[in-house]
Parts: sequence; structure tokens; C-alpha cells
Amino acid sequence: MENKLLIDLSLKYGLTGADVSKLANMIHQAGVTDINSRDFSKIATYICEMNLLDMPAEELQEELKRKGFIRDES
Repeated sequence: MENKLLIDLSLKYGLTGADVSKLANMIHQAGVTDINSRDFSKIATYICEMNLLDMPAEELQEELKRKGFIRDES
């Protein structure tokens, strides 16, 4: 875990290594592949702040679309 944002989030929200991997994977599934991008940072912070890490992936994708973090591709 080399990314400062992920380290900070894991400390602030008590995330395990598995949680951090899940978080990164969920954001990647949302179409944000650059872990160092501003979009990645905004989405990761939002997911942690709102305690959405345990939300099913499909529901999280819809939530991120509703909040304007990702565009609806349909």
C-alpha cells in the first residue's frame, strides 16, 4: 500500500488491507483506473465518509452516478 490517500483513509476509518483492496477495486469498477487521480480521491473519500464500503457493488455504482461521481453510460 504505497498510495498516501489509501494509507490516510485506512488510518482514519480503520480499514483493513482487505477493505483497502475492496475500495480500490470498487472504484476501478466505476471506471476510474488512475489511483493517483483526483476522481479516485474524491470517490474513495466519499465512500469512506458515507460508510458505503459494505454496499453491494451495483448499488454503489448507482449511488456514485446519482451523486455525479461517474457518468451513466446507458
